[in-house]
Amino acid sequence: MPDINIPGGSDAAMPAADVTPRVSVVIPTRSRTSGVLRAATSVLACDYSNLELIVVDQSSDTATETALQSLLADPRIRHLKTNTAGVSAARNHGIEHARGEIIGLTDDDCEVSSTWVQCLAESLGSKPTTGLVFGVVIPGEHDKSAGFVPGFLCQEPAQARAASQSHRVGGMGACMATRKSVWSQLQGFDERLGAGSSLGAGEDTDFSVRTLLSGHLVEVNPDLQVVHHGFRTWEAGRVLIHRYWKSTGAVLAMNAKIAPWSICRTLVGMSRGWLLDRSPIAKTLGDGRSHKWLRLTSFAQGFLMGLSLPTRPNPRQGD
Repeated sequence: MPDINIPGGSDAAMPAADVTPRVSVVIPTRSRTSGVLRAATSVLACDYSNLELIVVDQSSDTATETALQSLLADPRIRHLKTNTAGVSAARNHGIEHARGEIIGLTDDDCEVSSTWVQCLAESLGSKPTTGLVFGVVIPGEHDKSAGFVPGFLCQEPAQARAASQSHRVGGMGACMATRKSVWSQLQGFDERLGAGSSLGAGEDTDFSVRTLLSGHLVEVNPDLQVVHHGFRTWEAGRVLIHRYWKSTGAVLAMNAKIAPWSICRTLVGMSRGWLLDRSPIAKTLGDGRSHKWLRLTSFAQGFLMGLSLPTRPNPRQGD
């Protein structure tokens, strides 16, 4: 680092240090070169002075690194090649290498808003008791007659203080933020869950429930927004819906073995939302097709499966 000459000699006042908290954004990717380039570009375009972007590359070739070459000259971005599989493993790998305490998470088929990094820094930086924040996932432009883009739409902020209130908050891993210390306390994302795992989804829901069980708050901030470009045809969408709600059932069953009364209250709250079609994710399925019966049967199947799965240790500080 070059010497800095300060006018007025050694007695002159030193400039104030930058106290802006470092935000580390982690994007897992596997063989989506154009998508991850778009996602990474949108993160780097955010106006935030202390940003780190980590792209965790699980691809079997070098195409992703090649696609990112135009960005890798930027000192704020790091490309981590890994032989791991699944989004949960990728997130764990990225967060392990993150230098910031505030962790932003999005996916390689998303674009974040220009204020996204600033918003998640404010959401966590000023609220030490909040351990996890979900944001809005807006479906990108698509042909609604051919299929849908999963999203999470909400207009009002929400908060849960205990696992019994976990039905009040929700979201998607495509738009979430946590603290590295919380991630460490929870021993990371459960790698049995999420895209690329046997259950195929649910890692975000599980992390939320375990965050609440560990004594931290979970919030939904409508100002934290990304656009999702993950189009699904109606046929492929049914498979995705099955995975979403099956994994949710498994997650709640596993955590019911830790906090049965809390999860029972969550199930009551979820059942009301199911009856009234109030799921913020189901609202994005398009054309009024909420797939209520598919969601219910998938959830029940997953719940029964989850009862036989071992539960991860969780530092429980209260329900």
